[in-house]
Amino acid sequence: MKQYPNIDIRGIGLIWGLDFSKFEPDIAAEVQKACYERGLIVERVGRHDSVVKVMPPLNISNHNLRRGIDILR
Repeated sequence: MKQYPNIDIRGIGLIWGLDFSKFEPDIAAEVQKACYERGLIVERVGRHDSVVKVMPPLNISNHNLRRGIDILR
């Protein structure tokens, strides 16, 4: 089940990217800012900085991983 069909999600292991290139140009920046305001640090990468990269530490707890995913969602 793909919950967000307009967002291309790619990754392996704990390195994942959410590609917002199908949206208006500044949407990835808005997502990054909203995440930061809620306590989650993510990077923008890729062509035109349209991909939000998620790369938690390998020793992240399940609780903190879930919190981060909830913030990103």
